[in-house]
Amino acid sequence: MADATPALTSTIGQIPRTVSAPAELFGSLFEVELTLSDGSKASAKVGMGVILQAAGMALPGPNDRRDLRKHVRCYSVDTEGYRPGDTTLAGLTTDLLCLGTTCTIELGEQTVDETWVLRYDSTGPLQVYLDGRFTGPKITARWVRLVGEGGDATATVPNVTETQYGFPAGGPQTFSFNEFANKLLSRYQYPGFSSFTIQDQGSQTVEVGTLFPAGFKSFKWAISNANNLADNATITIVDETGGTTLVANTPNDGVQSLSTVAFSVANGLSRRYRISTANDKGETLAASIDINGSYRLFYGPTSSPSTTSAQARGLLDSRLLVAGNQFVLDSGVSQRFFEVEVPPGKTIVSVVDLDNLNQVITSDYVASALSVNDIGGTARTYTRYVKTQAVPYSSNHRHQITLS
Repeated sequence: MADATPALTSTIGQIPRTVSAPAELFGSLFEVELTLSDGSKASAKVGMGVILQAAGMALPGPNDRRDLRKHVRCYSVDTEGYRPGDTTLAGLTTDLLCLGTTCTIELGEQTVDETWVLRYDSTGPLQVYLDGRFTGPKITARWVRLVGEGGDATATVPNVTETQYGFPAGGPQTFSFNEFANKLLSRYQYPGFSSFTIQDQGSQTVEVGTLFPAGFKSFKWAISNANNLADNATITIVDETGGTTLVANTPNDGVQSLSTVAFSVANGLSRRYRISTANDKGETLAASIDINGSYRLFYGPTSSPSTTSAQARGLLDSRLLVAGNQFVLDSGVSQRFFEVEVPPGKTIVSVVDLDNLNQVITSDYVASALSVNDIGGTARTYTRYVKTQAVPYSSNHRHQITLS
C-alpha cells in the first residue's frame, strides 16, 4: 500500500508580524515560482510594482467594467466598415452603464469619431444606473450624440429637475461638452452657511444674568458653494426670540451692522438670531446663533462656610452647570470646611472620596439654603452643602461630586 501523503501544516499563524498598512508593501520583495522555457521550475523575487502592473494588465478594459468612459469601433452592425466581432454602442452591457457615461465611436452614425452620452429619457430603451455609484434602482435612458467639432462639442438638455441632476431648472439648454460632463459626473453641491457670528462670536452659553446691551452689532457670515445660490440672492436676518426682522433682502456681502435690543440671559435658550437665503433650487438655507444661559455653581475649601453671596461667589472654583453633572473638589491641606453652592433645580446625589478607598461621604455634606446673586445681581436660592473636618487633611483629597 502506498504511503499516505503527509498532511500540510499551516504556520502562518506563527508569524509574529502583520502588515497593516499598504505602504509597508512598497519596497518589499515576494518569492514566486517561475516555469522556465524548458518546463523546469525556479524561484524568483518580484517587487510590488511588477505585481501591480501585472494585475492592471489582467483587469478588464473600460467597456467591461463600471467606468464612465467607453469606446467602441462602430455605431451598429449596419455601420459601413463593420467587421464581425467589432464592438458597437448597442453591444455595451447596461449593468456597466449610468447616466453621464460617454462613449467615443470610431465609425459613428453620421461621421467618424463621434461622442455619445447617456441621458435620461422617460421613453428611453435602456435601463441604467442613476450615477457613478452604480447602486440602487435603474432609470430609463438613451444614447444621445454630442453635436459639434472636437473640443467645441455641445449637448442639448431637455427640461429637467435640479433635485436629480446638476442642471438649472427649465430647458432645453445647451452646454459645452466639458460643462455637460462635469455636471453629470459631479453631484449637485448644496450651498450652506459655513459661519454666522455676532461680534465675532457664534452660539454660546453664558452665566444666567449676563446682560447683552442694546446697540449696533456686527453680524458676519460665509457661505460654501455660493455659486449655487439663487441669482442675485439676498440675505435676511431676524431676531427670532424677539419676533423682529433686523434686515431683509440685503446684499450677500458677508457683513452687516444691525441694531439689537438689550436682554438679560435667562436659564436655557435666551436669544436666537437666524440668517437665511435661497439656493438656485428655490430652497431656503439658514443658520442660527443661539445664546443660552446656564447657572454657575461654586465650590472649594474655605476657612468658614459662606454667609453672603459675595463669599459664595468667591469660593476657589466655579463652573457652569452645562459643563456636566460631575466634578471634583480638591480639599487641599490648609482648610477644614469644604463647601459647594448648588444652583436652583439641582442637588448633590453622591460624594466619593477618591483618595480614601472611594469611601462614600455624601452624608458629610450638610445642606442649607443661601441666597446667591447671579452675574447680573439677581438673587437666586442656592443650596449650600458644607462638610466639616475636625482638622485639615494631611494630604489633598479629591471629592468626586455628582449632581442630580
